[in-house]
Amino acid sequence: MTRITPQNLFTETDFVNQEVQTIYEAKVRHAIERGEHVIYQATPIFRGNELVPRGINLQAISTNGRLNFNVFLFNVEPGVQINYANGTYTYNSQMTVPVPLDAVNAADNQKSSNAQFTFVGNYARPIASHPRQYIRKW
Repeated sequence: MTRITPQNLFTETDFVNQEVQTIYEAKVRHAIERGEHVIYQATPIFRGNELVPRGINLQAISTNGRLNFNVFLFNVEPGVQINYANGTYTYNSQMTVPVPLDAVNAADNQKSSNAQFTFVGNYARPIASHPRQYIRKW
């Protein structure tokens, strides 16, 4: 069952957002740059009354059919055990996550971002075992 969140906002980990979801967002962006029209949908998937979604379902199709995907991305973070029911977390060195081969490099994300944070480190490939760190820019 999909739950609609207020104002279409939900909590997503850095790993799934910056390392995995960007792969699919780039495919959509490239299709649009080629002049294709794209229908894109991102739906958070909750289990019961949990406050944090277990993952996100991404779907996209271009009008000419060249772009067509329907994927589920788990809302996980290497080295972190998430309590999806209440949003708390604990560090867990046993929590490892495979990093996709075509995942976006953290340094590339940092260069293209002028946000108030800067990345420190990256997600080790092929299996990440600890979260990436951020430093606030002043």
